[in-house]
Amino acid sequence: MFSNELARKLMNLPKEIEGGPKTINLDDSKTRIFLINRDEPEYNFLWEVTANKKISFKVSLHAQEDNTKEGLLRIDYKGGHKNPESVKHAIPDLLTPYIGH
Repeated sequence: MFSNELARKLMNLPKEIEGGPKTINLDDSKTRIFLINRDEPEYNFLWEVTANKKISFKVSLHAQEDNTKEGLLRIDYKGGHKNPESVKHAIPDLLTPYIGH
């Protein structure tokens, strides 16, 4: 598990798309885009975009450090994800309003 400091560092690192620009086709159920930072080659990142054909516009964005598969950020628009009702480890104060939502 990442410390909050390392997670912040990884989120704030400038990243570029490995192999250059990609097109995201929301007709595809899942698109995976790999991101890198040339100054921090030990870290690789995965940005995953999923779409749902049953909901007219649902997008889920997942950003994670690709080597450890630990999530850094998740955004669901019209998604069904619910955050845990209780927290078993320390989270930043700015995230506590989202517990259980």
